[in-house]
Amino acid sequence: MVVGLSLVTFLLVRVAPGDAAVNVAASRAAGSTTTEQIERIRKELGLDRSLPIQYLQWTAKALRGDLGRSARTNRPVRTELAGRLGTTLQLAGLSSGAALLFGVAGGITAALSRRRSVSGVVRGVALLGVSVPNFWLSYLLILVLAERLRLLPTSGRGGVRTWIMPVVVLALPAASTLSRIVASALRDSLSQAFVTAARARGSSRWQILRRDAFPHASAAIVSTAGALVGGMFAGTLIAEVVFAWPGVGSYYIAAVGFRDIPAIQASVAVLGIGFVVVSRAADLVHWLVDPRLRRPTNRVVPNPGTSGFSRSSVGP
Repeated sequence: MVVGLSLVTFLLVRVAPGDAAVNVAASRAAGSTTTEQIERIRKELGLDRSLPIQYLQWTAKALRGDLGRSARTNRPVRTELAGRLGTTLQLAGLSSGAALLFGVAGGITAALSRRRSVSGVVRGVALLGVSVPNFWLSYLLILVLAERLRLLPTSGRGGVRTWIMPVVVLALPAASTLSRIVASALRDSLSQAFVTAARARGSSRWQILRRDAFPHASAAIVSTAGALVGGMFAGTLIAEVVFAWPGVGSYYIAAVGFRDIPAIQASVAVLGIGFVVVSRAADLVHWLVDPRLRRPTNRVVPNPGTSGFSRSSVGP
Protein backbone atom coordinates (compact mmCIF):
# COMPACT_ATOMS: atom_id res chain seq x y z
CA MET A 1 0.00 0.00 0.00
CA VAL A 2 2.80 2.42 0.87
CA VAL A 3 4.65 1.64 -2.37
CA GLY A 4 1.50 2.12 -4.42
CA LEU A 5 0.71 5.38 -2.62
CA SER A 6 4.22 6.72 -3.23
CA LEU A 7 4.05 5.76 -6.91
CA VAL A 8 0.67 7.42 -7.47
CA THR A 9 1.83 10.56 -5.65
CA PHE A 10 5.01 10.64 -7.72
CA LEU A 11 3.07 10.43 -10.99
CA LEU A 12 0.44 12.99 -9.98
CA VAL A 13 3.06 15.53 -8.98
CA ARG A 14 4.84 15.07 -12.30
CA VAL A 15 1.73 15.47 -14.48
CA ALA A 16 0.31 18.43 -12.50
CA PRO A 17 0.52 21.85 -14.19
CA GLY A 18 3.54 24.00 -13.41
CA ASP A 19 7.28 23.50 -13.14
CA ALA A 20 9.04 22.97 -9.83
CA ALA A 21 12.32 24.24 -11.27
CA VAL A 22 10.69 27.55 -12.23
CA ASN A 23 9.31 28.01 -8.71
CA VAL A 24 12.66 27.30 -7.11
CA ALA A 25 14.47 29.61 -9.51
CA ALA A 26 11.97 32.42 -8.87
CA SER A 27 12.35 32.05 -5.10
CA ARG A 28 16.14 32.12 -5.26
CA ALA A 29 16.53 34.94 -7.77
CA ALA A 30 16.05 38.54 -6.72
CA GLY A 31 14.83 39.53 -10.17
CA SER A 32 13.81 37.70 -13.33
CA THR A 33 15.06 34.19 -13.98
CA THR A 34 16.88 32.94 -17.04
CA THR A 35 16.59 29.69 -18.95
CA GLU A 36 20.10 28.70 -17.86
CA GLN A 37 19.18 29.11 -14.19
CA ILE A 38 16.03 27.02 -14.60
CA GLU A 39 17.90 24.24 -16.41
CA ARG A 40 20.63 24.22 -13.75
CA ILE A 41 18.04 23.89 -10.99
CA ARG A 42 16.18 21.18 -12.94
CA LYS A 43 19.43 19.20 -13.13
CA GLU A 44 20.09 19.87 -9.45
CA LEU A 45 16.67 18.48 -8.52
CA GLY A 46 17.10 15.48 -10.83
CA LEU A 47 14.14 16.48 -12.98
CA ASP A 48 16.15 16.06 -16.17
CA ARG A 49 16.17 12.26 -15.78
CA SER A 50 13.44 9.90 -16.96
CA LEU A 51 10.48 9.25 -14.65
CA PRO A 52 11.37 5.62 -13.82
CA ILE A 53 14.92 6.64 -12.90
CA GLN A 54 13.64 9.50 -10.72
CA TYR A 55 11.25 7.22 -8.85
CA LEU A 56 13.80 4.44 -8.33
CA GLN A 57 16.41 6.90 -7.09
CA TRP A 58 13.97 8.48 -4.64
CA THR A 59 12.84 5.04 -3.40
CA ALA A 60 16.41 3.83 -2.91
CA LYS A 61 17.30 6.93 -0.90
CA ALA A 62 14.07 6.79 1.12
CA LEU A 63 14.77 3.20 2.16
CA ARG A 64 18.10 4.44 3.58
CA GLY A 65 16.34 7.24 5.45
CA ASP A 66 17.34 9.99 3.00
CA LEU A 67 14.18 11.86 2.00
CA GLY A 68 16.05 14.53 0.07
CA ARG A 69 16.21 18.27 0.59
CA SER A 70 13.26 20.60 0.46
CA ALA A 71 13.22 22.73 -2.68
CA ARG A 72 11.45 25.45 -0.72
CA THR A 73 13.74 25.72 2.33
CA ASN A 74 16.84 23.80 1.14
CA ARG A 75 16.81 21.85 4.41
CA PRO A 76 16.68 18.05 4.82
CA VAL A 77 13.07 16.90 4.57
CA ARG A 78 13.65 14.27 7.26
CA THR A 79 14.67 16.96 9.74
CA GLU A 80 11.66 19.13 8.94
CA LEU A 81 9.23 16.21 9.20
CA ALA A 82 10.77 15.00 12.46
CA GLY A 83 10.08 18.40 14.02
CA ARG A 84 6.43 18.29 12.94
CA LEU A 85 5.56 14.61 13.33
CA GLY A 86 5.16 14.87 17.10
CA THR A 87 2.47 17.53 16.73
CA THR A 88 0.51 15.42 14.25
CA LEU A 89 0.81 12.28 16.40
CA GLN A 90 -0.39 14.13 19.49
CA LEU A 91 -3.37 15.64 17.70
CA ALA A 92 -4.30 12.36 15.97
CA GLY A 93 -3.81 10.36 19.17
CA LEU A 94 -5.95 12.62 21.35
CA SER A 95 -8.65 12.87 18.69
CA SER A 96 -8.65 9.09 18.24
CA GLY A 97 -9.01 8.54 21.98
CA ALA A 98 -11.95 10.94 22.15
CA ALA A 99 -13.58 9.36 19.09
CA LEU A 100 -13.23 5.83 20.49
CA LEU A 101 -14.51 6.84 23.93
CA PHE A 102 -17.61 8.71 22.78
CA GLY A 103 -18.26 6.47 19.77
CA VAL A 104 -18.27 3.22 21.76
CA ALA A 105 -20.20 4.80 24.66
CA GLY A 106 -22.81 6.23 22.30
CA GLY A 107 -23.20 2.95 20.44
CA ILE A 108 -23.61 0.94 23.64
CA THR A 109 -26.16 3.44 24.93
CA ALA A 110 -28.18 3.26 21.73
CA ALA A 111 -28.06 -0.56 21.64
CA LEU A 112 -28.96 -1.18 25.29
CA SER A 113 -31.39 1.64 25.98
CA ARG A 114 -35.01 0.57 26.24
CA ARG A 115 -36.12 4.14 25.63
CA ARG A 116 -36.62 5.08 22.03
CA SER A 117 -36.02 8.72 22.84
CA VAL A 118 -32.48 8.00 24.08
CA SER A 119 -31.51 5.89 21.08
CA GLY A 120 -33.16 8.45 18.81
CA VAL A 121 -31.05 11.27 20.26
CA VAL A 122 -27.87 9.21 19.84
CA ARG A 123 -28.77 8.40 16.23
CA GLY A 124 -29.61 12.03 15.51
CA VAL A 125 -26.32 13.32 16.90
CA ALA A 126 -24.43 10.62 15.01
CA LEU A 127 -26.18 11.50 11.74
CA LEU A 128 -25.41 15.18 12.25
CA GLY A 129 -21.76 14.43 13.03
CA VAL A 130 -21.34 12.33 9.91
CA SER A 131 -23.07 14.88 7.66
CA VAL A 132 -21.17 18.03 8.67
CA PRO A 133 -17.97 18.63 6.62
CA ASN A 134 -14.80 19.08 8.67
CA PHE A 135 -13.78 22.38 7.13
CA TRP A 136 -17.25 23.89 7.62
CA LEU A 137 -17.36 22.72 11.24
CA SER A 138 -13.91 24.25 11.80
CA TYR A 139 -14.97 27.70 10.66
CA LEU A 140 -18.28 27.41 12.52
CA LEU A 141 -16.46 26.68 15.80
CA ILE A 142 -14.09 29.59 15.20
CA LEU A 143 -17.02 31.92 14.49
CA VAL A 144 -19.05 30.89 17.54
CA LEU A 145 -16.53 29.92 20.22
CA ALA A 146 -13.66 32.24 19.30
CA GLU A 147 -15.14 35.29 17.59
CA ARG A 148 -18.59 35.61 19.20
CA LEU A 149 -18.19 34.09 22.66
CA ARG A 150 -14.44 34.73 23.08
CA LEU A 151 -14.02 31.42 24.89
CA LEU A 152 -11.19 29.93 22.83
CA PRO A 153 -8.30 31.26 20.74
CA THR A 154 -8.89 31.27 17.01
CA SER A 155 -5.68 29.43 16.09
CA GLY A 156 -2.25 28.37 17.26
CA ARG A 157 -0.93 25.60 19.47
CA GLY A 158 -0.30 26.29 23.11
CA GLY A 159 -2.34 25.59 26.22
CA VAL A 160 -5.23 23.21 26.74
CA ARG A 161 -7.77 25.61 25.21
CA THR A 162 -6.02 25.49 21.83
CA TRP A 163 -6.64 21.74 21.62
CA ILE A 164 -10.42 21.81 22.01
CA MET A 165 -11.55 22.90 18.56
CA PRO A 166 -9.10 20.77 16.52
CA VAL A 167 -9.95 17.67 18.58
CA VAL A 168 -13.69 18.26 18.20
CA VAL A 169 -13.35 18.74 14.44
CA LEU A 170 -11.45 15.46 14.06
CA ALA A 171 -13.23 13.35 16.66
CA LEU A 172 -16.89 14.21 15.98
CA PRO A 173 -17.26 12.57 12.53
CA ALA A 174 -15.27 9.51 13.60
CA ALA A 175 -17.23 9.10 16.84
CA SER A 176 -20.51 9.47 14.96
CA THR A 177 -19.61 6.78 12.44
CA LEU A 178 -18.30 4.43 15.12
CA SER A 179 -21.38 4.83 17.33
CA ARG A 180 -23.65 3.74 14.47
CA ILE A 181 -21.50 0.67 13.77
CA VAL A 182 -21.29 -0.26 17.47
CA ALA A 183 -25.04 0.07 17.95
CA SER A 184 -25.85 -2.01 14.86
CA ALA A 185 -23.29 -4.74 15.68
CA LEU A 186 -24.39 -5.02 19.30
CA ARG A 187 -28.08 -5.24 18.39
CA ASP A 188 -27.24 -8.10 16.06
CA SER A 189 -25.18 -9.85 18.76
CA LEU A 190 -27.87 -9.43 21.41
CA SER A 191 -30.39 -11.15 19.15
CA GLN A 192 -28.28 -14.32 18.86
CA ALA A 193 -29.18 -17.62 20.52
CA PHE A 194 -26.06 -17.70 22.72
CA VAL A 195 -27.16 -14.44 24.36
CA THR A 196 -30.57 -15.98 25.12
CA ALA A 197 -28.76 -18.95 26.66
CA ALA A 198 -26.60 -16.61 28.74
CA ARG A 199 -29.70 -14.87 30.07
CA ALA A 200 -31.20 -18.25 30.95
CA ARG A 201 -28.07 -19.08 32.94
CA GLY A 202 -28.62 -15.94 35.00
CA SER A 203 -25.82 -13.79 33.59
CA SER A 204 -26.16 -10.09 34.24
CA ARG A 205 -26.60 -7.53 31.48
CA TRP A 206 -23.02 -6.29 31.66
CA GLN A 207 -21.62 -9.82 31.82
CA ILE A 208 -23.48 -10.66 28.63
CA LEU A 209 -22.23 -7.49 26.99
CA ARG A 210 -18.59 -7.99 28.01
CA ARG A 211 -18.30 -11.76 27.64
CA ASP A 212 -20.69 -12.61 24.80
CA ALA A 213 -22.06 -9.70 22.77
CA PHE A 214 -19.04 -7.46 22.48
CA PRO A 215 -16.55 -10.18 21.34
CA HIS A 216 -19.10 -11.35 18.76
CA ALA A 217 -19.48 -7.80 17.44
CA SER A 218 -15.76 -7.01 17.61
CA ALA A 219 -15.08 -7.76 13.93
CA ALA A 220 -17.15 -4.84 12.62
CA ILE A 221 -16.27 -2.55 15.52
CA VAL A 222 -12.50 -3.04 15.44
CA SER A 223 -12.33 -2.89 11.63
CA THR A 224 -14.26 0.39 11.58
CA ALA A 225 -12.27 1.83 14.47
CA GLY A 226 -8.99 0.93 12.78
CA ALA A 227 -9.99 2.63 9.54
CA LEU A 228 -11.22 5.73 11.39
CA VAL A 229 -8.12 6.04 13.56
CA GLY A 230 -5.88 5.49 10.55
CA GLY A 231 -7.78 8.19 8.70
CA MET A 232 -7.08 10.58 11.57
CA PHE A 233 -3.53 11.05 10.30
CA ALA A 234 -4.79 12.29 6.95
CA GLY A 235 -7.65 14.13 8.63
CA THR A 236 -5.26 16.24 10.67
CA LEU A 237 -4.43 18.07 7.45
CA ILE A 238 -7.60 20.16 7.54
CA ALA A 239 -7.38 20.91 11.25
CA GLU A 240 -3.70 21.87 11.06
CA VAL A 241 -4.28 24.26 8.17
CA VAL A 242 -7.41 25.91 9.59
CA PHE A 243 -6.09 26.23 13.15
CA ALA A 244 -2.47 26.99 12.12
CA TRP A 245 -0.85 23.97 13.73
CA PRO A 246 2.77 23.15 12.74
CA GLY A 247 2.23 19.51 11.79
CA VAL A 248 2.80 17.21 8.83
CA GLY A 249 -0.51 18.24 7.25
CA SER A 250 0.28 21.95 7.12
CA TYR A 251 3.80 21.09 5.91
CA TYR A 252 2.27 19.05 3.08
CA ILE A 253 -0.06 21.88 2.03
CA ALA A 254 2.83 24.34 1.92
CA ALA A 255 4.84 21.86 -0.16
CA VAL A 256 1.97 21.41 -2.65
CA GLY A 257 1.62 25.17 -3.08
CA PHE A 258 5.32 25.43 -3.92
CA ARG A 259 5.51 22.12 -5.86
CA ASP A 260 8.20 20.97 -3.43
CA ILE A 261 8.44 17.42 -4.79
CA PRO A 262 10.67 15.81 -2.11
CA ALA A 263 8.53 17.28 0.68
CA ILE A 264 5.27 16.18 -0.98
CA GLN A 265 6.43 12.59 -1.50
CA ALA A 266 7.84 12.30 2.01
CA SER A 267 4.71 13.75 3.64
CA VAL A 268 2.40 11.38 1.78
CA ALA A 269 4.65 8.44 2.64
CA VAL A 270 4.59 9.33 6.35
CA LEU A 271 0.79 9.67 6.38
CA GLY A 272 0.42 6.43 4.43
CA ILE A 273 2.71 4.51 6.79
CA GLY A 274 0.69 5.81 9.74
CA PHE A 275 -2.52 4.50 8.19
CA VAL A 276 -0.99 1.08 7.45
CA VAL A 277 0.47 0.73 10.95
CA VAL A 278 -2.87 1.57 12.59
CA SER A 279 -4.72 -0.85 10.28
CA ARG A 280 -2.35 -3.71 11.19
CA ALA A 281 -2.69 -2.81 14.87
CA ALA A 282 -6.48 -3.04 14.48
CA ASP A 283 -6.09 -6.56 13.08
CA LEU A 284 -4.02 -7.52 16.13
CA VAL A 285 -6.60 -6.04 18.51
CA HIS A 286 -9.34 -7.96 16.72
CA TRP A 287 -7.36 -11.18 17.16
CA LEU A 288 -6.95 -10.48 20.88
CA VAL A 289 -10.57 -9.50 21.49
CA ASP A 290 -12.31 -12.25 19.51
CA PRO A 291 -11.40 -15.69 20.97
CA ARG A 292 -12.81 -17.46 17.90
CA LEU A 293 -9.83 -16.29 15.84
CA ARG A 294 -7.42 -17.99 18.25
CA ARG A 295 -9.09 -21.39 17.99
CA PRO A 296 -7.74 -23.96 15.50
CA THR A 297 -10.07 -24.51 12.58
CA ASN A 298 -9.20 -28.17 12.32
CA ARG A 299 -7.92 -30.79 14.72
CA VAL A 300 -7.10 -34.47 14.44
CA VAL A 301 -9.52 -36.68 16.41
CA PRO A 302 -9.93 -40.46 16.60
CA ASN A 303 -12.39 -41.86 14.10
CA PRO A 304 -14.59 -44.41 15.92
CA GLY A 305 -14.82 -47.76 14.24
CA THR A 306 -11.55 -47.41 12.34
CA SER A 307 -7.91 -47.84 13.18
CA GLY A 308 -6.92 -44.39 11.89
CA PHE A 309 -7.68 -40.77 12.51
CA SER A 310 -9.75 -38.21 10.66
CA ARG A 311 -10.03 -34.44 10.62
CA SER A 312 -13.06 -32.71 12.00
CA SER A 313 -13.86 -29.06 11.76
CA VAL A 314 -14.27 -27.16 15.00
CA GLY A 315 -16.59 -24.25 14.53
CA PRO A 316 -16.70 -21.13 16.65
